[in-house]
Amino acid sequence: MACELNEILPRDLEPTHYRIKIIPNLKTLDISGVVRITFIVKNETNKIIFNLSNIIIVEESVKITQKENSKSIEIKSQNYMECCLYEIALNNPLKVEEEYFLDLAYSGELNKSLQGFYKMTYLDNFDDVRTGASTQFSPTDARKAFPCFDEPHFKATFRISIARPSDMKTLSNMILEKSEPIIGSDNYVWDHYPETPKMPTYIVGFMITTLKTTSNLDNLIRVWCRGILLGLTDFATDLAPKILNYLEDYFDIKFPLPKMDLVAVPEFGFSAMENYGMITFRENVLLCNKNASIDEKKKSALVMGHEIAHQWFGNLVTPSTWNDLWLKEGFATYFEYLSVDKVANFENVNPANL
Repeated sequence: MACELNEILPRDLEPTHYRIKIIPNLKTLDISGVVRITFIVKNETNKIIFNLSNIIIVEESVKITQKENSKSIEIKSQNYMECCLYEIALNNPLKVEEEYFLDLAYSGELNKSLQGFYKMTYLDNFDDVRTGASTQFSPTDARKAFPCFDEPHFKATFRISIARPSDMKTLSNMILEKSEPIIGSDNYVWDHYPETPKMPTYIVGFMITTLKTTSNLDNLIRVWCRGILLGLTDFATDLAPKILNYLEDYFDIKFPLPKMDLVAVPEFGFSAMENYGMITFRENVLLCNKNASIDEKKKSALVMGHEIAHQWFGNLVTPSTWNDLWLKEGFATYFEYLSVDKVANFENVNPANL
């Protein structure tokens, strides 16, 4: 873990955009994907080094192209390195301040450890066992889903396409743009998502699922869960918009994405995770029975407040290294208490009294 959390990537290159197309097979648990990373050269170098973990690069697919003139760059060698690194050595150095494309295909697998892009199995509608997939990339597990510059200071935009069975749905950071059949793959569909704002890899999120929502799909905030638990969403559906509105007014900065999904994930290792526009929770943290105790509702409210505050502290403004984790967590913790104190009727949540 120390190797993964340390800042070890060179800063010679700066990724600006990822175009990701990923096909997970929910039966074999295999992943195949293609990625185009657009990057700018900040310092002269003849090496491209990025992160991957439990991923195999299709070497013959790797291409580097100068964006301005479509000139192909000659590759000298490719090597897997320690600390989840992959190195592409070039015959000649790249030009400073020029933009390039890195294109590659890769394969991997859905994890079983609730990290990276992982398999989840859950009971839907009482007697229907389903297999889906979800993500948990923080702190350094985006590299298990796609090759990337997996350190928080490398912020970029993302355009993501996910393949899914036709009887399931996908969620991601943005609102679904369009769906289309995959030619040659019966009963599989591409879901295409529009470009995100600039963000670090650890808050990218996507899932393949049969989860349902009682929210209107035009709503800014939508609460998702298994169909058999839809009756437990009222508390979150009511409170989350109040927290969001309070924080928007307080910061005088509107939430920059077109929607915010609050997702009760059937199998989830964290209490919650602040993926930009797609916040994920353990089911027992987000969902509340109407007869839940005050303490249970307060806990749920504070976690919602914390993760929504992270949409500004951590997502919009991001610490450059994991050594500064305390900064975003400190602000999110303060504003979870402040926001809940202002919009909900709970005792002992004013941060001034803690």
